[in-house]
Amino acid sequence: MSSIIRNNKFIAGLAILLVLVSTKSFHTIASNKVANDKQIQDSAAETLTNAISKSDLVYSYDEMFNFDIEKYLEKNAPHLAAHSEAISHYAGRSSISPKIIIALIEYQTGLVRKNNGDLKLPFGNLSKEADFNGQVADIADRLSRAFYDGHSFHDTGLNAKRTGDEDARRAIQTIIASGKKTNTLNANAGNETQSFNSVFRQLFPETKLKSNEKEGGAVEVVPADNFLQLPYPVGKSWTYGGSHTNTGSGSYPQSSLDFNNGGRWGDNLTGIWVTSSASGRVVRHSSCFLEVVHSGGWSTTYYHLSGIRVNHGSTVSRDTRLANYASNRNQALCDGGSSSGPHLHFSLKRNGQFYHLNNVSLSGFKVHTGRNSYDGNCNYFWLEKNNSYYCAWEWINNPGVDGDTEPTIWPMENGQVRNNISGNQGVKYYYKIDVPADASNLQIAASGGSGDADMYVKLGALPTTSNYDCRPWKNNNNETCSFETPDSGSWYAMLHAYESFSGLSLKTTYSGGGGGYKVENISISQGNWKRYWIEVPEGMKTLTVKTTANNGDADLYVKKTSYPDKDNWDCRPYDGDSNEVCTFNNPESRRWYIGIYGYEAVDGLTMEAEWKP
Repeated sequence: MSSIIRNNKFIAGLAILLVLVSTKSFHTIASNKVANDKQIQDSAAETLTNAISKSDLVYSYDEMFNFDIEKYLEKNAPHLAAHSEAISHYAGRSSISPKIIIALIEYQTGLVRKNNGDLKLPFGNLSKEADFNGQVADIADRLSRAFYDGHSFHDTGLNAKRTGDEDARRAIQTIIASGKKTNTLNANAGNETQSFNSVFRQLFPETKLKSNEKEGGAVEVVPADNFLQLPYPVGKSWTYGGSHTNTGSGSYPQSSLDFNNGGRWGDNLTGIWVTSSASGRVVRHSSCFLEVVHSGGWSTTYYHLSGIRVNHGSTVSRDTRLANYASNRNQALCDGGSSSGPHLHFSLKRNGQFYHLNNVSLSGFKVHTGRNSYDGNCNYFWLEKNNSYYCAWEWINNPGVDGDTEPTIWPMENGQVRNNISGNQGVKYYYKIDVPADASNLQIAASGGSGDADMYVKLGALPTTSNYDCRPWKNNNNETCSFETPDSGSWYAMLHAYESFSGLSLKTTYSGGGGGYKVENISISQGNWKRYWIEVPEGMKTLTVKTTANNGDADLYVKKTSYPDKDNWDCRPYDGDSNEVCTFNNPESRRWYIGIYGYEAVDGLTMEAEWKP
């Protein structure tokens, strides 16, 4: 009996044990399910947090002014710094954020954080192009086309592009799906788009910018009829071609027009000026490509330029001379591309996105866009003003804009005098002089004639009677504003007729204005490079770059658009020692790039750059 009891106890205990084990297993399974659900939720939350948005993809105006591509690369990827202008150029041309471009390089080939691949192919097999510039251009243009895909003026009847975050994500997915990753660090990633999102947030962890434009808005928005003028001087006549997309292919958005005032490759076109369509702030994307950011979220772009005469970040008024269109094919296409001849490629953007030109007015000429890019059929594409119609390739005189509230600003040069200025009581005249770095003794002087004109002077903006840096306040026309150590930049003068006046002369002068950059005790081993850059201000007559050393053989290279190499340079003396000189007359106001190559090893070398007005 005791044996039976013991056996029954054993059986009962075994049953209890099985129940406990089963219960524990149930809790374990349930616990694992909860954990898995939480992981899925966390993963989804992380994906949503990291997901690329429209404001990440579109090159915003804030980013244009506050994200320095070259400085970022010099700090984080110095081996790519020589390509900063190419990235800047194609980011501006496509309106795709340079951060997206840089992150795609890192995602695909890992070339941002490690210099371990082919620098000529930063996107690997995502692009079929065979060099750095070609691949950047290809990827940026394809991203732009994918972003706008499916948004047709004919479908929506609206200029406002109803793009959103999903369009941005689709654009990224389209590019990523076009090739197999060559970056082994990312080769095993399960979700490629999610992997790119993570790479982007690692490189650029800062808070995302909010879009200035509400998504999905159905309200037709165009600039006021008197907001934009034609992009060439008032009073001049140019011809124009059919409206087209920024890339020249497809039908939407037709944001661009080509303008021309004659000339062939090799001609002297320095007398043909491209001017700003409205007042705004300058973005200098490259030596051949500018953008001016206006009020109301609008901006205009100007491509195929040479001789740019405005600085990045400077403020311009409507009809300000910006540059010439280039007479040299290489300059017109300073970072690649194609062009059939000298001309201006002009585009309109809003909140960073290319904007369909239908019903947009330029100097009062309202655009009616064609069926597709470059549609020259006057039944479909024309300009209209005062019930008159103008077809492609007609010559159009620029009358300016009706009811223009922007004042004319007369440019002044160092030592220039404007004579016989006259005006009735209350009239205001405006003048501007660009003062280079290191200039001294700036003087703006009014003198002579009769009556009483009061002078007001201000740095960086038009002065008013209540906002100025200098106001002599004399009882006649003889007034002078002097600044012993003026800041560089645009100085503005206003003549206000306190009483009617006539016969007045205005003169602007400054001293010096040159500058330089010097590096000593440079050592370069055979076959290696040292690279530098300088900023040359406006108004310089000469730029001289030289190297000196009493040993070895260092070769000097200078280039104005990007860092030089053995095949690409603007000056290469190629002497038999380390003492070499490059001299440029009337150098462009821009960043110049210097490379020194160790043909033989050299020690104690000095590099000196000097610019003089």
